Amino acid sequence: TPFRMGDCAGDAAAALQLLGVAPAIVVGYSMGGAIAQLMARDHADVVSGLILSGTAQHWQDPETRRAFKALGAVGVLLSVAPRTTWRAGMRRVGLRESAETAWIMSEAMRHSVPDLVEAGRELARFDSRPWLAPMPMPTAVVVTSRDQAVPPRKQHELAGALAAQVFDAPINHLDITTNRATYNPVLLQALSALGGLRENAAVA
Repeated sequence: TPFRMGDCAGDAAAALQLLGVAPAIVVGYSMGGAIAQLMARDHADVVSGLILSGTAQHWQDPETRRAFKALGAVGVLLSVAPRTTWRAGMRRVGLRESAETAWIMSEAMRHSVPDLVEAGRELARFDSRPWLAPMPMPTAVVVTSRDQAVPPRKQHELAGALAAQVFDAPINHLDITTNRATYNPVLLQALSALGGLRENAAVA
């Protein structure tokens, strides 16, 4: 079965219902942000609030499209020299070698290369511009303002399309795993603004 983000959105919505925590404030980061947009559109009954971060409406700009076109070659490199390829990719997005990045790399290497490539291609196809508009639930965007993977400009465009509250987290894309002291307080501010902490709403 091919990887489809719409299926991920459906599975996540079903999980919230099964766990008995729906409706919940849904937080989506990176590809998870695209999936969260689909959840808010297709499964609005389980989404009481929406926080998007390190993500965008689309990946159709020329520079990003060129990067995604290289996925086939990247897949070959990952098959032949996975450790070297992952290490080079992490350096490219500004991550220094550390115990945490070594763990990230080891987790990434456990995945099937064809599955990773297919997931990347699915993300490349995503474009919510034709339908994204202010949602019935409260929304916020936490902009990762030093992001080299998802330009802050595109994150602000996303916030504008949603008429969402904007919060600034001055980190690079993968710093979410290594610079929690900077990112987490901003995320908590966004949750508080949406009422998540004040009303003890479920957060997913």
